Amino acid sequence: MKMLKRLLVPLCVIAVFPLAMAAERDIERHPGYVDFSALTSIANIEPNVEVSLKAPLLNMITNLIRN
Repeated sequence: MKMLKRLLVPLCVIAVFPLAMAAERDIERHPGYVDFSALTSIANIEPNVEVSLKAPLLNMITNLIRN
């Protein structure tokens, strides 16, 4: 029974993953979508994205890398 659960869960995730990715292809139709390509022509610079990571997330990433 445990072996069945260990195999069934990853197979279900693998089966659902392509469906989730297909839904994201049409992202321009989402209500919160903003097209920033127009801003490049106004400011004449490439837009930058800044990501702020807190200590718990950084600790989790370092633990994953170590293992």
